[in-house]
Amino acid sequence: MHKNSVRLFAVAAPLALAGTLALSGCAGLGGSGYTGRLMYEDKHEATDHSSTDIPSWVPDDASTILIDYVGDDGDYVMKFASSDGVSASKACVAVAGDTPLTPTVTTDWWPKQPLTDGRLRCGDAQLARVGDEWFAWVRS
Repeated sequence: MHKNSVRLFAVAAPLALAGTLALSGCAGLGGSGYTGRLMYEDKHEATDHSSTDIPSWVPDDASTILIDYVGDDGDYVMKFASSDGVSASKACVAVAGDTPLTPTVTTDWWPKQPLTDGRLRCGDAQLARVGDEWFAWVRS
Protein backbone atom coordinates (compact mmCIF):
# COMPACT_ATOMS: atom_id res chain seq x y z
CA MET A 1 0.00 0.00 0.00
CA HIS A 2 1.33 3.46 -0.92
CA LYS A 3 2.43 5.75 1.94
CA ASN A 4 -0.19 8.39 1.04
CA SER A 5 -2.90 5.72 0.89
CA VAL A 6 -2.03 4.61 4.42
CA ARG A 7 -2.09 8.20 5.64
CA LEU A 8 -5.42 8.83 3.94
CA PHE A 9 -6.90 5.66 5.42
CA ALA A 10 -5.71 6.68 8.89
CA VAL A 11 -7.44 10.04 8.69
CA ALA A 12 -10.43 9.19 6.48
CA ALA A 13 -12.37 7.23 9.11
CA PRO A 14 -12.11 9.91 11.83
CA LEU A 15 -12.92 12.60 9.27
CA ALA A 16 -15.97 10.68 8.04
CA LEU A 17 -17.13 10.34 11.65
CA ALA A 18 -16.62 14.04 12.30
CA GLY A 19 -18.50 14.93 9.12
CA THR A 20 -21.37 12.65 10.04
CA LEU A 21 -21.54 14.09 13.53
CA ALA A 22 -21.34 17.64 12.19
CA LEU A 23 -24.42 16.94 10.13
CA SER A 24 -26.18 15.68 13.25
CA GLY A 25 -25.23 18.80 15.22
CA CYS A 26 -22.30 17.06 16.97
CA ALA A 27 -24.77 15.59 19.44
CA GLY A 28 -22.92 12.28 19.36
CA LEU A 29 -19.65 13.81 20.55
CA GLY A 30 -20.85 15.22 23.84
CA GLY A 31 -17.84 16.18 25.92
CA SER A 32 -15.58 13.55 24.42
CA GLY A 33 -12.89 15.97 23.26
CA TYR A 34 -12.53 13.93 20.06
CA THR A 35 -9.66 15.28 17.98
CA GLY A 36 -8.27 14.57 14.55
CA ARG A 37 -5.32 15.55 12.39
CA LEU A 38 -5.09 15.80 8.63
CA MET A 39 -1.80 16.22 6.76
CA TYR A 40 -1.34 16.99 3.07
CA GLU A 41 1.73 17.70 0.96
CA ASP A 42 -0.02 20.42 -1.04
CA LYS A 43 -3.39 21.97 -1.87
CA HIS A 44 -3.87 19.64 -4.83
CA GLU A 45 -3.57 16.57 -2.59
CA ALA A 46 -5.85 18.14 0.02
CA THR A 47 -8.62 18.92 -2.44
CA ASP A 48 -8.34 15.54 -4.19
CA HIS A 49 -8.37 13.39 -1.04
CA SER A 50 -10.27 15.33 1.59
CA SER A 51 -13.93 14.82 2.33
CA THR A 52 -13.96 18.31 3.83
CA ASP A 53 -13.85 21.50 1.82
CA ILE A 54 -10.47 23.16 1.73
CA PRO A 55 -11.29 26.87 2.08
CA SER A 56 -11.02 28.90 -1.13
CA TRP A 57 -8.68 31.36 0.58
CA VAL A 58 -5.97 28.69 0.86
CA PRO A 59 -3.52 29.75 -1.88
CA ASP A 60 -2.79 27.42 -4.79
CA ASP A 61 0.89 27.14 -3.79
CA ALA A 62 0.02 26.01 -0.23
CA SER A 63 2.16 23.10 0.92
CA THR A 64 2.77 21.15 4.11
CA ILE A 65 -0.89 21.57 5.11
CA LEU A 66 -1.71 20.49 8.65
CA ILE A 67 -5.23 20.60 10.11
CA ASP A 68 -6.15 19.80 13.73
CA TYR A 69 -9.77 19.79 14.78
CA VAL A 70 -11.81 19.12 17.89
CA GLY A 71 -15.19 17.54 17.31
CA ASP A 72 -16.87 19.15 20.32
CA ASP A 73 -17.48 22.50 18.65
CA GLY A 74 -16.38 22.04 15.04
CA ASP A 75 -13.59 24.63 15.23
CA TYR A 76 -10.23 23.71 13.74
CA VAL A 77 -6.77 25.16 13.25
CA MET A 78 -4.66 24.93 10.13
CA LYS A 79 -1.16 25.79 9.10
CA PHE A 80 0.44 25.77 5.69
CA ALA A 81 3.44 27.18 3.88
CA SER A 82 2.90 29.64 1.03
CA SER A 83 5.17 32.18 -0.60
CA ASP A 84 2.16 33.64 -2.49
CA GLY A 85 0.23 34.09 0.77
CA VAL A 86 -3.45 34.75 1.33
CA SER A 87 -4.82 37.81 -0.42
CA ALA A 88 -7.83 40.08 -0.10
CA SER A 89 -8.89 38.83 -3.54
CA LYS A 90 -9.92 35.58 -1.82
CA ALA A 91 -12.73 37.36 0.08
CA CYS A 92 -10.45 38.22 2.99
CA VAL A 93 -10.13 41.53 4.80
CA ALA A 94 -7.29 42.88 6.92
CA VAL A 95 -7.75 42.93 10.68
CA ALA A 96 -6.92 46.37 12.05
CA GLY A 97 -4.55 46.84 14.96
CA ASP A 98 -2.29 44.38 16.72
CA THR A 99 -4.96 42.01 18.00
CA PRO A 100 -3.28 38.59 18.26
CA LEU A 101 -4.82 35.47 16.80
CA THR A 102 -5.80 33.29 19.78
CA PRO A 103 -7.81 30.18 18.87
CA THR A 104 -9.80 28.12 21.34
CA VAL A 105 -8.53 24.92 19.70
CA THR A 106 -5.17 23.89 21.15
CA THR A 107 -2.49 21.95 19.33
CA ASP A 108 1.16 21.08 19.84
CA TRP A 109 2.39 22.96 16.75
CA TRP A 110 0.70 26.35 17.28
CA PRO A 111 3.35 29.08 17.88
CA LYS A 112 3.82 30.21 21.47
CA GLN A 113 4.35 33.87 20.52
CA PRO A 114 1.33 36.11 19.80
CA LEU A 115 0.43 36.04 16.10
CA THR A 116 -0.17 39.60 14.91
CA ASP A 117 1.51 39.77 11.45
CA GLY A 118 -0.58 39.57 8.31
CA ARG A 119 -3.85 39.31 10.26
CA LEU A 120 -6.83 38.60 8.04
CA ARG A 121 -10.46 37.59 8.44
CA CYS A 122 -11.76 35.27 5.72
CA GLY A 123 -15.39 34.47 6.45
CA ASP A 124 -15.39 32.32 9.62
CA ALA A 125 -11.59 32.11 9.62
CA GLN A 126 -8.94 34.27 11.21
CA LEU A 127 -5.41 34.10 9.86
CA ALA A 128 -1.91 35.30 10.70
CA ARG A 129 1.51 34.61 9.25
CA VAL A 130 5.02 33.97 10.46
CA GLY A 131 7.36 34.33 7.48
CA ASP A 132 6.02 32.00 4.77
CA GLU A 133 3.91 29.99 7.23
CA TRP A 134 0.23 30.79 7.64
CA PHE A 135 -1.85 29.90 10.67
CA ALA A 136 -5.64 29.85 10.64
CA TRP A 137 -8.40 29.34 13.16
CA VAL A 138 -11.69 28.40 11.54
CA ARG A 139 -14.80 28.75 13.68
CA SER A 140 -17.94 26.82 12.95
